[in-house]
Amino acid sequence: VKWEEMDPDEQTMELLACIKDKTVKSFAKSRGITVPTPSDATKQGDDIAKQRWIHFQDWWAFEKDARRAFCLREMMHAAKNKDVQKAAAQDGIIVMDGDWLSTHPSQYNEETHQFDDVVNEERWMRWKAFCLWYRGFDDNFEASESESESESE
Repeated sequence: VKWEEMDPDEQTMELLACIKDKTVKSFAKSRGITVPTPSDATKQGDDIAKQRWIHFQDWWAFEKDARRAFCLREMMHAAKNKDVQKAAAQDGIIVMDGDWLSTHPSQYNEETHQFDDVVNEERWMRWKAFCLWYRGFDDNFEASESESESESE
C-alpha cells in the first residue's frame, strides 16, 4: 500500500512497528536518520521528540525499497501465525507452510510466463492470495487495478 494512500492511523501503526525492526533501525542509522522511540509519537509538549518523529516519518514515507522489504517481512511473519492462518481460512484464503518462500522472481520466467514447477506455481498463487487478503484487498482488486491503469493512459 502506498504511503500516501494510508490514513494517519495506518501510517502511525506502520511507523510504530518499523521502528522496532532491527533491519530498519540499522538502515536508518546508516543513512544518518535518528530512529524515534514509540513514546515520541505521543509526547505532548516535547518539541524535540515531535521533530524526531516527524523527521523519521518524512524519511520513511519515501524509502520505498526499505518499506517494501519491511512489509514483506511483516507479512511473512503474519503468514506463519496460526491465528492469522485461521482467520484467512475463514475468508477462503489458504496459506501453507513455506508458501512465503515463493516470493523470489528467479522462480518465475518473465519471458515464458511459466513457473519452474507446478508446486512453486501453487505456492505462488496461495502466497499472492494471502498477501492481497492481508493487505485488505478483495477479489476485485486485480480488475479494478487494471481498470485504473487503462484510465490513466
